[in-house]
Amino acid sequence: MLKYNTLYQSLKKVSAEWHAGHVQWQYSWYYIKFFNDGRFIYALFVSDDFEKINTGFNENSTNEDFSSGVFKITNDYLITLNFENNIEIRGAIIDNDKIILNGKLSWELYTVI
Repeated sequence: MLKYNTLYQSLKKVSAEWHAGHVQWQYSWYYIKFFNDGRFIYALFVSDDFEKINTGFNENSTNEDFSSGVFKITNDYLITLNFENNIEIRGAIIDNDKIILNGKLSWELYTVI
C-alpha cells in the first residue's frame, strides 16, 4: 500500500570522475513523496541528510529543483506518474511498502525512509 506524506528513497547512485590524478566520488539518491490528493514531488539530492531533504518536500513547495505531477494507482499495485513536463513513468507497488519504477535505463527501487 502506498504511504502518503512519507519520503521514499532510491538506491544509492555512485558516480566517479578523474580529477588531478585521483578519483572523485559522488553519491546521490532520488526522493519521491506522494500526497493524498493525487500529487507527488520528485527530486535528486547529493546528500543523505534526511531532515534537510524532508523539510523541502511539502505540498506547497516552490523549489525549482523539484519535479512534480500527479499519480494514479490501478489494480491496487500499478502506479503511473505523470510529470508536469508530460513525461509518464510506470511502475508497481511491491511488498506493501516499496515502489519499483521504470527509469530511463533500468528499473529503480524506492523504499520508505
